[in-house]
Amino acid sequence: MKRTVPALILALALTGCASVTTDDYNAPVHVGMTERQLTDALGKPDLVTQKPDGSQDWVYSFNIGVDAKSATYVVKDGKVVEVPTPPAHN
Repeated sequence: MKRTVPALILALALTGCASVTTDDYNAPVHVGMTERQLTDALGKPDLVTQKPDGSQDWVYSFNIGVDAKSATYVVKDGKVVEVPTPPAHN
């Protein structure tokens, strides 16, 4: 037990150092998924806005290093109809 606690603390600390990119957000999500599948993959969105055409923007916020970023997925009639385009890698 004495060795388990420090190992657990170290594992949790290292997990916090992992970087998240928009590629990570797009990997499990594709057009045609249901709202439930999107929520299962990414969790509850930080913001949902209704658009005039009846679709919704589901916005997820995350950090890459010290930069705050967001990814917006468009949902219409209960299905993902658009995923964000990942930034170009230089």
